[in-house]
Amino acid sequence: MTDEERRKLEKERMKEEFKQDLKLRQEFLNKAKQSRTTNMLNQAVGNIMSGLGGDDSDEWIAKLNQDTALTEAKIDMALENEASVTKQLEQAANQAELEKLSAQQLVDKMKREMGLLPPEEPAVTPLPEEKTAEEEQPKSPPEKRLGDF
Repeated sequence: MTDEERRKLEKERMKEEFKQDLKLRQEFLNKAKQSRTTNMLNQAVGNIMSGLGGDDSDEWIAKLNQDTALTEAKIDMALENEASVTKQLEQAANQAELEKLSAQQLVDKMKREMGLLPPEEPAVTPLPEEKTAEEEQPKSPPEKRLGDF
């Protein structure tokens, strides 16, 4: 087995491990979400059952205000988190592009060294050339030809 084949097998093994880990994490998040929903429903039923005894509208209003404030705070935090995640994803994409460009430049350099690509012409600014004695002498006006006025 060559080194390249061994690296491919190792890469595939790691890929499968990451997939399994991500699936487990997703299942855990789904179970947590279901648990939260069940808990909220149980609290709601409990609140309804305890509130049947008398008129406590002020307490209900205070509880609704508290729940509303908590929900709004959670929404604000989620929006902030989403913005930071988006920014991180953009940075990761930019980093990947830079790495891709660097790798392509390295491949091109290696191909040039092996002779598979023509050598790169360096960008050189032309230096002013020294004028010879012939170029410094003023030129005679061009000869007139038929049709010249």
